[in-house]
Amino acid sequence: MRVKNKGSRRRPLGSSPSAYWVRGLRLSVGPDSEKVFAIFQPDTLTRDQFYSTYVRTFHLEPEKILMLAVLRDAVSCFQENLGATEGKKRQLFLDANEWIMDEDSSYFYSFENICDLLGFAPSYMRRGLVSWKARTIRQREQQRVSPINSGRRMISKGGDSVWA
Repeated sequence: MRVKNKGSRRRPLGSSPSAYWVRGLRLSVGPDSEKVFAIFQPDTLTRDQFYSTYVRTFHLEPEKILMLAVLRDAVSCFQENLGATEGKKRQLFLDANEWIMDEDSSYFYSFENICDLLGFAPSYMRRGLVSWKARTIRQREQQRVSPINSGRRMISKGGDSVWA
């Protein structure tokens, strides 16, 4: 006669507590079971795949980034301070205007050299800024026209305003 040991009951395959180190995790045969165990698999990446996450999509060397910042600042000073009449803003406009209109390329950070190195046509940018300036001045003059005297323009010289 055989005596059965009460503690040695057979468990279904895969349900032993020693098979899992996560408490309460049950083995299933569905599609989600592969997803759960996939996080414990080693990731293999090639060197190029690893470094591709650190590479910028827009490639510029630090010197070109600086040049782009100089160009952007000059255009910003030119446009934002166009109508300035006194003080620091007027000086910012005059400096930016002089730098943009200067066709000398003998120094490294000239408008000509920066545009060339960044791939912009300096004469095209210069013409665009000049036409923007003329258009903006024209619009500002039209805004100063009084609705009462719509056929005449007010011209201010110094502190005096004269209808023309």
